[in-house]
Amino acid sequence: MSIPTVEDGKVRDLCAGREEWRVIKGDGIVMWFNRNNSLDPEREARAWLAEHQRDYPERFAGYVVERAVVQTPLQRAAMALLAERDALAQEVQRLREEAGS
Repeated sequence: MSIPTVEDGKVRDLCAGREEWRVIKGDGIVMWFNRNNSLDPEREARAWLAEHQRDYPERFAGYVVERAVVQTPLQRAAMALLAERDALAQEVQRLREEAGS
């Protein structure tokens, strides 16, 4: 019996997630920018923060812009399934090698 294969590269590319640029302080996200709503999300996030720090210096002290990659629950599940499939394939290979020796 052969193990079904999937074009890993294609699935992994589809599950790579979406890049976001976030204005944060600690664990709190104040604003985020991504390619769905911006041509240059990093620049826009930095400009947004600079403007708000200029207008409200005390309120926005300590905030930073950080890059994050966000996956949907479906993307995370698909990646978990690929990892499980890979682990099972390795186990099958190990058992075949044991049976052959």
